Amino acid sequence: MEAPLLPRYSSQIEQGCCDPPSLSKRDIVDLSILNITSLSFQDIYYAADIITVMQHSQFPSLKEFEFRAKCISPEEAKQLFHALSRCKACQTLEEITIYSLNDGYRVPPNSEPLTPIPHFLCFTQLRPLRLTFYNSCIYLDNDMLLQAMSTWPHIRTLEINDSGDYASSSEVSLRGLFTALGLCP
Repeated sequence: MEAPLLPRYSSQIEQGCCDPPSLSKRDIVDLSILNITSLSFQDIYYAADIITVMQHSQFPSLKEFEFRAKCISPEEAKQLFHALSRCKACQTLEEITIYSLNDGYRVPPNSEPLTPIPHFLCFTQLRPLRLTFYNSCIYLDNDMLLQAMSTWPHIRTLEINDSGDYASSSEVSLRGLFTALGLCP
């Protein structure tokens, strides 16, 4: 006997600039029961609420994740990467888009760069991965890029944009790039 098909849901949350942080601990529920396949968070000013939801839900059917923030600190970004990697979508998540304008937030010049790629290696079905962080640096080196391309056999787009304000901390050589591209479909 076949299991009944559960309805698939897409969810989009938009947070206006005047909205105060609104989630209390009692408001947070495990959203895994909803069989959500697409999550989109738009114009987010308070990333902590979204990170808390991600930490308390598993999303085993998630295929698409989009997060667009007005401002997210490097620490919040690290928490978001970690929470996303802990959800149960390792075999289903196909698309990740994370965009942070960092409006009004200045990252100190000596701060550590962001390293999202190791967090996302668990997503073996990944097709497009788009990461944009203004006023933050994203670290990527030859070994990390080669491991990513080996882990993501379906990847079609890898787009990484970071701030032009700071010296690039990525260490991808032309040779490393061509080696990784050789693994792409």
